[in-house]
Amino acid sequence: MNEMQAILTLIGRNVAAKRQALGLSQREVAQAAGVSRDTLSSIEQGKHNFRYKTIEAIAHALDTTFPELIKEQLP
Repeated sequence: MNEMQAILTLIGRNVAAKRQALGLSQREVAQAAGVSRDTLSSIEQGKHNFRYKTIEAIAHALDTTFPELIKEQLP
């Protein structure tokens, strides 16, 4: 896995974990962020190379910040 893919995977994992911790569906977060559910799903799977503006909108919908989404989370 290259460095960029590792970052995308980390962010995706953190987005999914935060969404699930809040008890929100992908549809709810996607709607609040102004993206499609498919886009959010791809981001959560680490398969989507997104714009900064998109991840900021998702972070806002999750009541968090971009820096929080790129932190390595302890198990």
